[in-house]
Amino acid sequence: MEESKNTDIEFIKALRTNLNKGHPAVHTLKRAFGTGCTDDLHNYISFLSLIREADLQDIKFNRDLYFLIACLFCANERPEGETDASKKSYVRTEQLFGRFYNDPDTSDTSRMLIQRFLETPYDKNGTFETEFTKLMKRALSKKCSNEVLDYINLIRDFKFWNNRENKVQRKWAETIICAN
Repeated sequence: MEESKNTDIEFIKALRTNLNKGHPAVHTLKRAFGTGCTDDLHNYISFLSLIREADLQDIKFNRDLYFLIACLFCANERPEGETDASKKSYVRTEQLFGRFYNDPDTSDTSRMLIQRFLETPYDKNGTFETEFTKLMKRALSKKCSNEVLDYINLIRDFKFWNNRENKVQRKWAETIICAN
């Protein structure tokens, strides 16, 4: 487990480094967010060029997961010079979904999308990614400018999403419903 966490940290560091350098693949993956295109060779080569410094063993095994996170990162994060790093705080994805869910302006349809997402198994056919991307694009409107998504915990949660006891979904549901 510790080795996997180190891989995840190295993965995010590699993305951050390349974002700060203005690597051209960042723009490719930003556009790919929500397309589920690991089968698109151009997108996949861009993905690999961003993470070549990271340990690829776990990443190859969970290619679709890491591709989704890389696209989300590229679509959502800004180079460090564009933000005040001293005021940066981390927000977990389920907290962001909770803000969105509990916002009085959020429609009942959107709340149902969140509930449906929590019941969606992590799969390789794209349903999970599609549901997550739809919600994430909406929920990002509730993120404060100084907040950074906690990608490490998001990766860990998605790796264990299909646990038989639905521990991750239960934790997310509690956080989402009880968010203020």
